[in-house]
Amino acid sequence: MGYIRLQSITWATPPSSAKVSTIKYRLTSAADVDASYTTVSTTTSIAANGDIIPDFDILGLADETSYTVKISSNCGGASAQQAFTTGVLCPNVSAIAGTGNAGAP
Repeated sequence: MGYIRLQSITWATPPSSAKVSTIKYRLTSAADVDASYTTVSTTTSIAANGDIIPDFDILGLADETSYTVKISSNCGGASAQQAFTTGVLCPNVSAIAGTGNAGAP
């Protein structure tokens, strides 16, 4: 089974405290509508320095398959999505448009 590990983001404008966020995913080939996403967390804490506390793993995914991960601040505002492929070592890449990075092993 494959997985995606989210480790940190880089804020465009760093907040003064941790932010609670929602993490969702879908097959990249699926229609880009909110209903096509599977919510895996609505309580993930992202520190002011961008660390996801603790690292967040999306488990049980098919190997070598492209998934789009969407991270949204529960306070509104920042959200975006980024495609990751399971089973491939990826460098940190943009996960929140203009406001973040996430790593996927």
